[in-house]
Amino acid sequence: MIRGNKTKAMRLIKEWNEVIVTSDVWKFSPGIIMDYEDIGPDAIVNRMINRVLKLNDIPQSMAKYLK
Repeated sequence: MIRGNKTKAMRLIKEWNEVIVTSDVWKFSPGIIMDYEDIGPDAIVNRMINRVLKLNDIPQSMAKYLK
């Protein structure tokens, strides 16, 4: 979705969920299955902020000041 290809993003999420559901992984980590909230604008911004913080060794608690 970041690059503007919503169709491809939705297809990849559907494929991800199908693979996870057919394995035993989701039984131990049910939060690993993606849904709409995982791909919304807020989730994308939060992930990008966390990535920048991690790359620069800045504590994650500083994320609240960047939003």
